[in-house]
Parts: sequence; structure tokens; C-alpha cells
Amino acid sequence: MERFCSAGLFYGKGCVLVTNGRRICLIGFSEINRRWALKQPRPVEIWGINEAHFCTIGRIITTEDGKTKKQMCACFDPNRCECNGHSHDFVSRYDRWFQLHPRNWKHNLRIAEAAKLGGKIDPRDLNCFGRNARHVRFLKETDKAIYTLRRFKSIPQSIAYPFGEITRTFGIPRGVNGRKWLYATSTPAYMLALALYEHMQGNPVAEVRLAGIELAVGSEYFWQRPCLEYYLGIARGLDIKVKVAPMGSSLLAAPRYILDPPIMPSNVNGNGPNKELPEEMKNFSVVEGAYKLVVRPDGDLSRVPQVALSE
Repeated sequence: MERFCSAGLFYGKGCVLVTNGRRICLIGFSEINRRWALKQPRPVEIWGINEAHFCTIGRIITTEDGKTKKQMCACFDPNRCECNGHSHDFVSRYDRWFQLHPRNWKHNLRIAEAAKLGGKIDPRDLNCFGRNARHVRFLKETDKAIYTLRRFKSIPQSIAYPFGEITRTFGIPRGVNGRKWLYATSTPAYMLALALYEHMQGNPVAEVRLAGIELAVGSEYFWQRPCLEYYLGIARGLDIKVKVAPMGSSLLAAPRYILDPPIMPSNVNGNGPNKELPEEMKNFSVVEGAYKLVVRPDGDLSRVPQVALSE
């Protein structure tokens, strides 16, 4: 007999009533709130992404020719921390990892960009999922589950991401034949979809937390952010709590239509005068940033420095 939950989603095994379940923190790279990952209590599962396993602590050193440069900490696995004199930053532990890109991700683009700068990529850093050889070493040596595009023999803990099951569960019928199309535009969306799928299969999730995931710049805002918020909406429909970082987040937050003063740029470039914008926001840009605001816990909208965000 078919069963549906209050959100109208079909469950192959019936509805899951969340009275007790896992708490999962999905991490990303946004400097606005990624350090919230460090504050997660031990029962909370940490699901990591791409190269976030590297320690971000650096120190200034002087080279033989008298120049100074920043040398990053060599530690690349927070679960086997080898940091010298400091704690691993910005992830101190993890329970699962996600590297869903193909081995040759942006291969030609990376080579071309290096050539423009008059250099070249170390051959050892090619075919490394768009990262470097130390990233691949991390994937090979970790004892935690690594979700990948497919099973890799060279990565013992790799697990092929269940694209088929996720599509059958969350796919949206398209076209005249109603074939399901998976709406998934970023790794965080795939991570969240997997958590929801496991919940629906009887491994309940009580809460999803987001640390370092803003998706507020360029194509991230246009393609990736709506998709992630779509799955967050499904989570809420399944009675799963959603928590953003207490220091503020722009996810699931914006001026309320009618109730709050509108905050919009005067044109697509965001360079023209706009009497509704405070002076410090006159360069607000739809194209470049779309939403460079963080909603603070008290509800105030405050501008934060634009930072390099990644998936």
C-alpha cells in the first residue's frame, strides 16, 4: 500500500517519523561561517567535501633569496592530524567524504590557466579530480567512506554514489514520456539528497546543519543555490530540522516581501545610484555576487567582505 508523508513524498517503506535520528553537518568552503564545523559536538556527523581536508593554517617563512612567502601546514587528514603546534583548521574530524568529480576534472582548463601565468602544472597533480596529488593520497589512505562518481580500485574506501536510487526517489518527471530527471547542481545538493534518501530508507535524520555553504557568487548563486534550497525544503517537509551557522548565513534568508524594505540594485551591473540602498552597498552586483549579505541571528542584514567561495 502506498504511503505519503505530510510533504506529499512517496516512501517505498512508508513515512519515517523523526523522534530520534542522526544530526549531520555538511561542510563547504565559505569563509563566512565554515569554522562552525569546528564547534560541532562529537555526536554530529561531519560530511566533508573535495579538498576541505587540508589544514588552512599557514606561516610566513623567509626563502634563501631573502623573500618571504606563506607556507601552508603539510597536514592533509584531520582524522590523523599531524599539525605541528596548532589544531587542524578548518575541519577537525569527519565521518564521510565526497569527491564526485571525474579524475580529469577541468584538465585542459587548468593547464591553459597555468600556461597563461608562465608556468605549468606538475604532472603528478594531473588527473587528481581537479585538485592535486596530496588530495588523491588523502582519498587513498583514509579509512572513512568516500563517495565518488564510480568505484575506484585505487581508492579502497570509495563508494559509487547511488545516482540511480537518488534519481528514482527525487527525480522530476520531464517530457512527454515522464522520464525522471535528477535536479542536482552541486556536490552539497548531492550530499543532502543522500542524507534524505537514507532517512527515507529507515536510517532517520533528525537535523541537517550547514557550515561553510553559502553558494552566493556567480554560477553558484544562479544554478546551485536554488537546488540546495529545494532539497532543504524537502528536508523541512520530512520534519528534519535545518540549522545554519549561528554567526549568520544568507541561505534561506532574504528581506520578506511586503514586510521588509526592498534591497535591490538599481541595475544589473549594480553600479548606478539607488536611493533605497545604504551607501556601502552601492556596488552590490547581481551578476558578480547576487546576494552578498549575511542574515545575522537578530535578523539584521549586514554586509560582509566578499570572499572566494567554492562548491
